[in-house]
Amino acid sequence: MLKFYVKTDKEAENLTATLFDIFKSKNIWKFRRYPALLQDSVMRIISRLTLKNELNKKDYVLNTSFVEYEYSAKRIDILSNCLQMINSDFARSCLMRDSCNAELIQWIKNFEGENSKIILFAHNGHLGKFTYFLPRVRTLSTQGFYDAYPQELITGYYLKKIFGDKYYFIGTQFGNGFFMGFDSENDYQLSKLEVTFPEQYSFPHLLRQTKKYPYFLDLMDIIMSDLTPEQVSDYFCSLQSIYGIGAAFESKYWKTHLIGFFDAIIYIDEVEESKVLDFDE
Repeated sequence: MLKFYVKTDKEAENLTATLFDIFKSKNIWKFRRYPALLQDSVMRIISRLTLKNELNKKDYVLNTSFVEYEYSAKRIDILSNCLQMINSDFARSCLMRDSCNAELIQWIKNFEGENSKIILFAHNGHLGKFTYFLPRVRTLSTQGFYDAYPQELITGYYLKKIFGDKYYFIGTQFGNGFFMGFDSENDYQLSKLEVTFPEQYSFPHLLRQTKKYPYFLDLMDIIMSDLTPEQVSDYFCSLQSIYGIGAAFESKYWKTHLIGFFDAIIYIDEVEESKVLDFDE
């Protein structure tokens, strides 16, 4: 944003620099804790930048390019949505996050052209196509009480509505290993966390029995296989326990309908934590 306005608009450049100074000193993710006057000031700056983009589009494009202008305007929109999300209650913030995710993906796809393709890397919980079920309390077991996580809070639900059959979701499951995540038992500190072998009646345990690693399972192959419709329905369309480990390690298993949530699954038996993240900071 700053580089764009250096080329186009001194006032907008100064406004953007002011925003960055605020975020640098206050931390953007603590926006809801900002004093009311400072919150109001930040949102007024964003509104001013949005208005300037609308009023000065022709001049901005002439001084840069159409592509640079469109991306800059979209960044302002994303920033505005992000701050509104941070400042909302939990349910509203989840709804905003995932619907805005899908809208942005659609925008990129449309902007890049009809024949463009997107490969999107994200956690299963963001990209699944259907409701899944979370345990009410932290647990490493498949047993317990589970509550539905609404599909309206899942990016993949919106992607399915937008793109239909063109949206193909390949989920991941694994057997054991380590990953980087926020530990709910240690004040959500970013930590190296261990996942032990899956329970006997869980879906990753079934995948592990193939002895083929990595293993790719196309669920359409299941539907078209020699299994009877009853056999397919009894297992793959019923609730099964899957690994639901994400950014925050609050539970090991979720439950979902495999056909309906995934299109395909990649199973890797052993995983290692990311070496990219510097978690000593």
